[in-house]
Amino acid sequence: MDTVQVDFIAIDTDWDKKVSNHHFDIYHLSGWIHASATVDKGKPQGVIAHYKNKEVLLPIIIRDIDSACWDATSTYGYGGPLMDKTFTDAEIDTVLDEIKAFLFEKGCVSLFMRLHPIINKEWIPTVGKALTHGLTLMSDLSKSEEEHWSETQNRHRRGIKKSHKNGCRDKNRILD
Repeated sequence: MDTVQVDFIAIDTDWDKKVSNHHFDIYHLSGWIHASATVDKGKPQGVIAHYKNKEVLLPIIIRDIDSACWDATSTYGYGGPLMDKTFTDAEIDTVLDEIKAFLFEKGCVSLFMRLHPIINKEWIPTVGKALTHGLTLMSDLSKSEEEHWSETQNRHRRGIKKSHKNGCRDKNRILD
């Protein structure tokens, strides 16, 4: 029978190499995680799990409560778990159960995990309690300014025009 292997992994350049094997965002990279840990007054830590030759990476920030207990949060932004795309929902829930048990054994009393609205959008975890906080806006940056403007709601266009009339300016630049 396949077992889940869970361990801690340092948040460093090796972490970034592992992250690069997945569909990821800036919130999963070591620089962001270290900055988030500073803001959250915690210690950056990676969790890695393997199951059936598949991998899950979860960046967390550990915050001490006392000498024995700590809590964890995902990084500011959307640093949800990165996982092999071939995981089934049941498999990823099995892995998360093992991650939960591993963290509890190490002294973690709670984990607040933000999911990425694009990377994790098809997955609804059954481990723990999932809350929908609100909508996330996305914008396709490959579209032209004209395409974006044509897709902008009338009330937002009016607000933008009003802000321009009141002296606000915007700048559109192509970045190489």
